[in-house]
Amino acid sequence: MKQPDLQALIWDALDASRSAREFVGDSTFAEFEASKEKIAATERMLEIIGEALHRAESADPTLATKISDFHSIVGFRNRLAHGYFDIDVGHVWQIARTKLETLERELEAIRPS
Repeated sequence: MKQPDLQALIWDALDASRSAREFVGDSTFAEFEASKEKIAATERMLEIIGEALHRAESADPTLATKISDFHSIVGFRNRLAHGYFDIDVGHVWQIARTKLETLERELEAIRPS
């Protein structure tokens, strides 16, 4: 089995995080909740982040120690993919508004050059 490309996976997670924050922007929760497009796009980016980090851990087993809430991020990706019917839109909005900036800083710090 081919070893995952750590640099590409970190970049994918970083790019998806930036996109999710862009989709949410400065919208209020009410504005976000009223936009199926924003919800779907943000959820998709959160899925990509979780999947990329999960795969990146195969290339760097210490990755989970370098990213805050690593296991929660991967776990939320699994909930989005498999438990879509039970996702709290407020939680998606809150993650994009309060958690992704920190994740981006951490990804920048560990991104291979």
